[in-house]
Amino acid sequence: MSPNVSTSRRKETIASKQKQTHSQAMAVMNAAASKVRQEIEDKCDYVGDKFADEARAIHYGEKMERPIYGQATPSEATGLIEEGVDIAPLPDILRPKPSKKIN
Repeated sequence: MSPNVSTSRRKETIASKQKQTHSQAMAVMNAAASKVRQEIEDKCDYVGDKFADEARAIHYGEKMERPIYGQATPSEATGLIEEGVDIAPLPDILRPKPSKKIN
């Protein structure tokens, strides 16, 4: 019985397969992230840096309920959470590029 010796050719083959698998996984993840970004753009209103004010107004019934996204400072986000406003940060990969139109 011969020992299982890693040759440079075997190492190259393994590395090539790993690179291919990694590339395929990244392509699948990027495609999924793209779909999520598009869904957010299509179904949510971009409110820019007025996010905290808009979220608060929606929460308290001052404005019509609708899905929104935008920016908030950490202190604004903390304040919203303390008030019971349901918010969640979007990871950079899922954040749509803001449109110029702010509702």
